[in-house]
Amino acid sequence: MRTSWTFLLGGLLAASPAASQSQPSPERVRLQLNGTLDTSTFDYTLGVDFEQYLETASVQTLVAAEKGVGIDLGVQFRIVGNFGMNASYMSVDRDVTSTLTASVPHPLYFDQARETTLPLESIELRERAFLVGLGYVGDGVGWDFAVFAGVTFARVNVEYATSIDVDEAYPFDVLDITNVVTTEQSDSSVGFHAMGRIDYRFARHFGAGAHARYNQSSFTLMGASDDLKIDGLQVAAGLRLYF
Repeated sequence: MRTSWTFLLGGLLAASPAASQSQPSPERVRLQLNGTLDTSTFDYTLGVDFEQYLETASVQTLVAAEKGVGIDLGVQFRIVGNFGMNASYMSVDRDVTSTLTASVPHPLYFDQARETTLPLESIELRERAFLVGLGYVGDGVGWDFAVFAGVTFARVNVEYATSIDVDEAYPFDVLDITNVVTTEQSDSSVGFHAMGRIDYRFARHFGAGAHARYNQSSFTLMGASDDLKIDGLQVAAGLRLYF
């Protein structure tokens, strides 16, 4: 009996180092390859005024932006212990519904502007951001988590109408738009974000995970009465590479 217990204890002691060696050690660098969904939606209006028939004409572009999809590529560094840094590049494209509202003076009568509204096609809205955050990095062997907060360096590109061509025919009471000229403008801003992620490491160098991030940025666009504020929840999921 004593001999059996001796062999059992010896076997456990011999197996313990092997089991601990089979567990992957905490990585120094983790690459994150994600698809992302930006759940925020927003509206904005960009207007242009110009002189026509000795009065002021105006063209306004009203845009309703839907949720956006794109990519989120990141790298996490373990600086020391459980303190780490996360840097990500995010690119999001959105479907938008845009409408043109035009007001053009009458060529024969003062203060009798003609107005019309029509849908605009092919108006694009693109968002790009580089995010850097510091925070806590967990030590889990299979599942692990981390939380970060930091700055967002964002850039937005928007298209809008700047002028129109009008087919003028007597008695000039109807505003018949034959062509819309559009252009693009952009702005950059520094915002902030906070995020949490959870990953599962299923092999020495491979895993999968997801994160949720609150992100906020504000942009000043020419022709807009207010700043364009984009803020809301972003969720992402994808592969992990460990080094």
